[in-house]
Amino acid sequence: MNIKNNENPLVSVIVPICNVEPYIHRCLDSIIGQTLKNIEIICVEDHSDDRSAEILKEYADRDNRIKAIFHETNLSTSQARKDGVAVSCGKYIMFVDGDDELCPDACQIASETIEKYGTDMVQFDTEVVNCAGGSEERIQMNQRFLFPCLEEIRAENLIFSCWKEKKVGFSLWNKIFNGEICRQAFADVEDGFYPKAQDLYAFFLIAYYSRSYMGIENRLYRYMFGIGVTGSDYISIPKFDVMMTEKQIWECLVRFIDKKQEQEKYKEILDGIYQHFLADCVSRWQNNLQTENISEGFDHLVDTWGLEDVISKLAERNWHKSVELAEKMVDVDYFKTTRNKGNEIKTIGIYYRSIKNGGAQRVVAVLANEWAKMRDAKGDPVYKVVLVTDEETEDGEGIPEYELDYAVVREYIPSSETAVREHYKERYHAWSTIIEKHKIDLMVTGMWVAPCTMWDMLSIKGQPSKPGFIIHAHSFTSVPFGFVSDKFAELMYDYQICDGVVVLSEVDEKYVKCFNPHVTYISNPITFSTGNMKEVKKEENNILWLGRIAKEKQPLDVVYAMEHIVKEFPDIRLHMVGDGDEKLTEMLKNLICQLGLQDNVILEGFTSEVEKYYEKAQLLMYTSEYEGFPMVFCEALSHGTPIVTYDMPWLTFIRDGRGIVTSRQKRPDLLAQKVTELLRNSEECRRLAEEGKQHIKELEAVDIGQTWKQFFDTLYEEKEIDEDSVDNVIFRFLTSYAYKGKQGRIKNMEGQITRLKEQKTREVKAAQRKVKNSETFKVGKTILYVPRKMKKFLKRLSK
Repeated sequence: MNIKNNENPLVSVIVPICNVEPYIHRCLDSIIGQTLKNIEIICVEDHSDDRSAEILKEYADRDNRIKAIFHETNLSTSQARKDGVAVSCGKYIMFVDGDDELCPDACQIASETIEKYGTDMVQFDTEVVNCAGGSEERIQMNQRFLFPCLEEIRAENLIFSCWKEKKVGFSLWNKIFNGEICRQAFADVEDGFYPKAQDLYAFFLIAYYSRSYMGIENRLYRYMFGIGVTGSDYISIPKFDVMMTEKQIWECLVRFIDKKQEQEKYKEILDGIYQHFLADCVSRWQNNLQTENISEGFDHLVDTWGLEDVISKLAERNWHKSVELAEKMVDVDYFKTTRNKGNEIKTIGIYYRSIKNGGAQRVVAVLANEWAKMRDAKGDPVYKVVLVTDEETEDGEGIPEYELDYAVVREYIPSSETAVREHYKERYHAWSTIIEKHKIDLMVTGMWVAPCTMWDMLSIKGQPSKPGFIIHAHSFTSVPFGFVSDKFAELMYDYQICDGVVVLSEVDEKYVKCFNPHVTYISNPITFSTGNMKEVKKEENNILWLGRIAKEKQPLDVVYAMEHIVKEFPDIRLHMVGDGDEKLTEMLKNLICQLGLQDNVILEGFTSEVEKYYEKAQLLMYTSEYEGFPMVFCEALSHGTPIVTYDMPWLTFIRDGRGIVTSRQKRPDLLAQKVTELLRNSEECRRLAEEGKQHIKELEAVDIGQTWKQFFDTLYEEKEIDEDSVDNVIFRFLTSYAYKGKQGRIKNMEGQITRLKEQKTREVKAAQRKVKNSETFKVGKTILYVPRKMKKFLKRLSK
């Protein structure tokens, strides 16, 4: 070390120097040229690779106020500052980074201010210099962020003023400190290589020992924004690893507070700092790594913070903006399964939010039962089955669950409705516990379009045992394109991340296979036996509509169709069985009255005893906009009731065609025409009824459990997607450009809203100027002048 003494300086200026050759002249010149001459300049050269050390020696030879310390290895800015503070003699201490500058009178004004107010620190304003061509908006944002709180603060310490009240920032270089307090704090700074968050670390300790603060609006520091990593768009993996050393700073703070035995007092503050560092690292991974570094970067991220905290923070920040994140996750090797064809699947988990009151809910319960009942050649269970549902809520109380086999194990996780964003961590923890407890090899989710699905998939596939993950689509895979959300685009990537997808039709299979080669069509299980159906004579002119009263079921259309049908069959009766949306139900009632169909359309409401309606109906009318695998079709055809339905050409039932007549969507008149033709032709009705029954018998004969097992057994076979096929190209790019177009529309609308707000603001300001310039306003201001002055005078007297 080469140290030159300088006695009794008023201010010690600490300058850590490392690889700042292009900027060191400006920096040191700005300090040497201070109007306050009674200063010492302590420069700690942290083993630079450039000429910084040579330049520092030249300056030290010219000015004996400079104390130069030379590190033999690179120890980081934290150690450089600590070593500099340790040899300082000044009554006050200031910090300057090697690529920044002090304004000429900075030391003078800062020292006069701290002496005037007698505080432990004073913060001054900063000039943010745009060195990297950043946007003016970003520069102004930093300028506002660095502006000091101008009030005087006196407290037990300043930690809460900084981290709870957000009045004081933690940057060191925009403040002057009491020298003794600063030296006491830096003595507690741990020796070591801490390349990130050094300011926060040191300021936390200084704030712990400080009792008072003052802020002034003088700009005394020039911050060169964009020279360091802060202003860069992309960072390398080594720089990303440096970012993640922030966690070490948090660990240092925890040890400091532990020594003070004040853990409970500062727990909330330390938790906040932890979350701040975690969010910073997660954001850097998401926004500042090149695509080729995403996978390696994620490994490093998880190695540092743990998967639970990483997933939880990503969920908090991206819950409803998950498409870009899902796209990144496709390339993350961390979630790729390590299993292969030789790995036996012994334990299957199946998840849905509940197994109460619903078609998908019933399918989930039946599948769990089917898998649990399966036996091998020795009579032993093929699978252990764990059914996972959300924890019970008040809404579900009193509603019975579908029956389960005794062998199905039950587990519960926090609700998909409440364990969202920052609360997702509770759900992650539950998944982790269940996977480890039951040694689950494969998880099947039926919640394919829920916001939680991607997060559940990452949480499950990321566990140490790397379970497989299957998405079970319970409806037509094009339906999400109509959602307000961007789920359709996210699914494009979810299909690629998961290990396999089960769909309900060959049409769906063709689409999803463009994203994942492990896709198969498996029909839903038939939950009743056609052998138990009794033959009942159909009632003449008796037809049925059965379903939930909901927008996508289009129940109003069946009433409009009835307006046409009654012209030919005046005594016809339509029984509408089901309930649902109250507003839509009221519209339904009003339409029936408006069209004078009170004697022809009977609203039956909800009942679980639907057999009597199927048995008597000559045919079933169906008006849904979309379906996946309508159990109503199974029930109607099994009772020998033909179906006249709006066309849904992806449905397996409709593509098969037996027992079904289709009509164009959104045309009740054409639907009515098909109904009247069928009612006039009893022979055709009987033919359709027999064909429909035969179709259901064939479906009933399918061993659903074995069909799923065949898919499980081939899940990890090597398969490739033909990315150059016409189907693949058109489906992929249609989905991709649909999302881009939607985002473009949103951006355009946001721009219009911004312009309208700006226009309104201009109009208001113009109106205000007009009022202020009016004679009436000037007269009023003159009249009120004396009362205002009197009010201020009386206020001063009261103090």
